[in-house]
Amino acid sequence: GTSCLDCNGVPNGGAKKDVCGICNGDGTSCLDCAGTPFGVSVFDRCGVCGGDGQSCIQCTEQDLSPLHQQMIQKSKEQKGNADFFLLKVLKSDPKYAKASKNQLQRIYRKLLAVMKKLPISTKECTENPFCTTQDSHTTLINTYKNEALKIYRISKQILARPQTTGGVCSTPGCEQRVSARIRKTSSMKKYAYRLYMQNITLARRFPTQITVCD
Repeated sequence: GTSCLDCNGVPNGGAKKDVCGICNGDGTSCLDCAGTPFGVSVFDRCGVCGGDGQSCIQCTEQDLSPLHQQMIQKSKEQKGNADFFLLKVLKSDPKYAKASKNQLQRIYRKLLAVMKKLPISTKECTENPFCTTQDSHTTLINTYKNEALKIYRISKQILARPQTTGGVCSTPGCEQRVSARIRKTSSMKKYAYRLYMQNITLARRFPTQITVCD
């Protein structure tokens, strides 16, 4: 008969099937990584049993909202400064002043549109085989820089225009006033440049790459 056969077919033998159904097995062939027979747990890509594959990806969220607000504020300052310059030529050339003011407004709106598209936070991850960096915001930042440059150039153009209706300098103290005006104009140009460079410096701080993880 067969009733006394072990799993190897040996009468009254000692061989038995393990928990995995293997004759004379050690009971490990069907265990998952958690030690459960016929279980479904597996090691993830980080080597963690039953893990979600994220434990070896260490990322931190970088808050960009302060930089975001600084760029918006500096653009506003740049535009406001150029608008102030326009007051100097309003009487001598109102048509030019109006056209320039409209142009400055269009540029400012474009700067705000760029800022609206830029994120207020980004993710930074330690180097690992599951994450890559991708260029994401370079085009937007370059557009921002170009628009800031336009405001600076318009500011210089405004200051280069005559601020009065002209005429011969013949009244007492006229030459001194002209000299003082030249010095003031030079100072205003330097201030316009300083605002422009401050805005560009902020834009350069904005990260142009994002981290993408599988």
